[in-house]
Amino acid sequence: MKAVVTEDVLARARSGDQAAFRIIVEGYSRDVFRLAFRITGNEEDAEDAVQETFLRAYRKLEGFEARANFGTWLYRVTANTSIDVLRRRKRTFDRTAPLDDEGPSMGIAATQEKTVYRRQVRERVESALSCLLSHSFPTTKAFLCWWKSPRPTPTPK
Repeated sequence: MKAVVTEDVLARARSGDQAAFRIIVEGYSRDVFRLAFRITGNEEDAEDAVQETFLRAYRKLEGFEARANFGTWLYRVTANTSIDVLRRRKRTFDRTAPLDDEGPSMGIAATQEKTVYRRQVRERVESALSCLLSHSFPTTKAFLCWWKSPRPTPTPK
């Protein structure tokens, strides 16, 4: 992250000046969002990570040692926060996921929905592969043709 705040603004923010911290937020928010989005992979989680990053930065600003560049420190805070957001999302997802998809509680409608979803995913993947095959380099095209071709099932020994 490029340096967008002066040492004076940083010193004022470290002493508790909220207006100075607002300047920091405005100066770094775009870069923080970009990094958070690259790590989390979606806008909603990236926005959560940005808010939490600046909250953590505000709380820990007194502990920032000026030996390092502030942008580097904030980059690390953003990366750690984004990873924490992913971990929380995974835990939430794990708790809400059914333990056994094939269990007796799955009704006919759920099975049909799952079948439709799988078909839609397969159609999208095939469409993407076709697009890649029509616009890619010869080596990539050869690999994709090989990957798409049916493979024999291994026989048990």
